[in-house]
Amino acid sequence: MVQSVKNFASLAVVALSLWQVAAQDKTDNLTPILSSELNRQAAVLGQLSPAAYFIGYRVDEVKNVTLQASFGFMAGEDTLNVRYLTTSLRAGDYNFDNTHVYKGEVPKPEYSARELPLENNALALRQILWDETDNLYKQARANYQTLFNKKELKSNVQNEALPDFSKEPSTRYTAPETTDLRNVIDYNVWSEKLKQWSSKFSGQPWFMDGSATLVIYQIKTWIVNTEGTQIEKNMNFVRVVLTGEARTDDGNTVPLFRSFVAFDPKDLPSDERIAAEVDDMVSLLTALRNAPLAEPYSGPAILSAPASAVFFHEIFGHRVEGHRLRDESDGQTFKHMLGERVLPKDLNVVFDPTVKHFAGTDLIGYYPYDDEGVKARTVQVVQKGVLRNFLMSRLPIDGFMHSNGHGRAGISAQSVSRQSNMFISSEKPKTEAELRKDLIKACKKSGKPYGYYFKEVTGGFTNTGRFQPNAFNVMPTVVYRIYVDGRPDQLVRGVDLIGTPLTMFAGIEAAGDTPGVFTGFCGAESGQVPVSAISPSLFVKMVETQRKFQTFSKGPILPVPVPEK
Repeated sequence: MVQSVKNFASLAVVALSLWQVAAQDKTDNLTPILSSELNRQAAVLGQLSPAAYFIGYRVDEVKNVTLQASFGFMAGEDTLNVRYLTTSLRAGDYNFDNTHVYKGEVPKPEYSARELPLENNALALRQILWDETDNLYKQARANYQTLFNKKELKSNVQNEALPDFSKEPSTRYTAPETTDLRNVIDYNVWSEKLKQWSSKFSGQPWFMDGSATLVIYQIKTWIVNTEGTQIEKNMNFVRVVLTGEARTDDGNTVPLFRSFVAFDPKDLPSDERIAAEVDDMVSLLTALRNAPLAEPYSGPAILSAPASAVFFHEIFGHRVEGHRLRDESDGQTFKHMLGERVLPKDLNVVFDPTVKHFAGTDLIGYYPYDDEGVKARTVQVVQKGVLRNFLMSRLPIDGFMHSNGHGRAGISAQSVSRQSNMFISSEKPKTEAELRKDLIKACKKSGKPYGYYFKEVTGGFTNTGRFQPNAFNVMPTVVYRIYVDGRPDQLVRGVDLIGTPLTMFAGIEAAGDTPGVFTGFCGAESGQVPVSAISPSLFVKMVETQRKFQTFSKGPILPVPVPEK
């Protein structure tokens, strides 16, 4: 998300400038320019030794707008209008090229990134394409020669039998014309909405942040390569983000976040619904201020549906991204577990970037073609607990020689295998009441006075490498203790959910019958990509928590300002 940092200027001027930018967008199509220069380059570089057997251009044009209000007043506006070229070049052949990795060595890059002019001036664009491709070929040739000499001298190489790149069918796709969301949204109307929502946080000395933000995301991508692929695709959506943070009496802080996304602004929740969400956040933050700090804990827990979605994305999803299985520095958790049970026998995990909506929610992990020009498709990764598949880009691994449409990248980054829309389902779901009974029963059996209920999380991170412990950290914001003696559930603060993946997976006992959706942006080697995860709630017989890192802040010396009469 583009953060607003400037003072808010006249909305009328902003709207006018945006209209002027939109008017300048009516230029000639970019694909013919890219294709023409690509063919010219390939005709020469394809005849050299080593030959440039693959050249690909990807252009991402970003037109984002951010409006933000804080405590009832407009805090900033920001616009982003840029174009980036990502060039990929491989010298040699599909089996052995300049990117080949010998055991223990760091892979060489086969791409470059550079900002492009916004206008489709053919000569200016071709000049940049020529310069980038020429420089990239020189690097590729030097890398290839070094690698080839090692191949002659060294027989023990990593993945020697595996190709360095998969050959995929050429594709042609042009997305339907989309509406410029910058011209659909009334900025004056939305500024008033944002001010009204954020004003609900004002008036209390313990609120450190209370903001409402509207972000318009618009990305158009062009992909052409020497295999004949020509693709034009769009990714447009809007997002409303509500952020609140309160200071506790002991100097700690407690944050809350809520967000809503839609491909069309009219499909966002109603103004009344969003206002009610802010009211709930204000009440919850006030309660969290007075909630006790949690002690480290190990024992039974329930993860709500949205919390489970984040859990699966971080702990499971990243470990089935195929490119990691050719990286000797990665932990490669599931590399040799294909056909084995890795989750409870009732659970299924499917990744499907072709789905746009689920239960009234738009899924931003949707796309028709990935960022390597491969058609998106459904991938069943786990069937009844058994590992069946990995998410594949065009980097082959043992048993998976082709992409399954999951090569993804953020702006100006190189594509690797990444997640899309993740769907977790259970063959034998239980009601929430049944999960709660299971939790209490497990707590009594293990002598625990209470178990945990993780209701809301803000995100998480995981380490899949070998240098550091192969662990995860999910960051809850709303956590309750469920007591076995019938006392009311108790809100607590300062909890981080931690652990190691295989232990956590082995502890999953049951899943709920009502799925929840989590949408957000995932950051990894190839930059930020939008993703969605759909999961039921989970009962886990053993989790581990630690105290959250605290940032102490002294309370105010002066009283908070109040409106003058």
